[in-house]
Amino acid sequence: MSLSAAQLPDNIDELKEIVVSYDSEIKLLKEENRILKHRLFGRKSEKLPVGSGQLFLFNEAEAGEPEEQGTPAETIAVPSHERRRGCRKPLPDSLPRAAVVHDLTE
Repeated sequence: MSLSAAQLPDNIDELKEIVVSYDSEIKLLKEENRILKHRLFGRKSEKLPVGSGQLFLFNEAEAGEPEEQGTPAETIAVPSHERRRGCRKPLPDSLPRAAVVHDLTE
C-alpha cells in the first residue's frame, strides 16, 4: 500500500491507521529478514532441510535436558570398526622408468 503525497487523507485518524499498518508490516519484514539471515549464515548444524514445514514444532530449549525432566538419558552403543588406509594403486610395469641421480657438491 504505497501512497503519494496527493493521495494521503487529511483525517488524522486515517493517517494514524496507515502508520500503524506500515509499522506492523516493517516489524514482520524485519523478523523474516532475521530468520532468513540466520538460515543462510547461521551454524551449519542448525540448518533444516529444504521443505521442512515443521520449523517451530518442537522447542528444545524449553523442553530441557532429559536429566532435568527426571528421566535418565539413553546411551547407544556403536560397534567399533577399523578404517581402511587410503593407498594409491601402483603404476603399471609397462611405463618406462629412468633413474636420475643428482650429485651434490659439499
